[in-house]
Amino acid sequence: MVQCWDADPLKRPDIYTFEKKMERITLDYQNMSDKSFQSEIDSNLETNYTSSRLFTSKIHNFENLPEPKNATEEEQEAFHSKSYDFSIPDDS
Repeated sequence: MVQCWDADPLKRPDIYTFEKKMERITLDYQNMSDKSFQSEIDSNLETNYTSSRLFTSKIHNFENLPEPKNATEEEQEAFHSKSYDFSIPDDS
């Protein structure tokens, strides 16, 4: 997943690699026990409902943007979610 966030598009995985890794994640979830998966869904249901009310149409100005750069380790930690810790195996 970190590869997808790279500021340099040439360092991001191609669609075939991405699809293969997403299929693997899907299979991993299918192999999880229904109970643990349902528990995870239930715990996030209310959060998803309340945050969905925030999605409204907005006008955005995309002029004068800075050059893209990779996030620093501190910036990545600030956005890291403790409730979702996905790891994608590197099969390359």
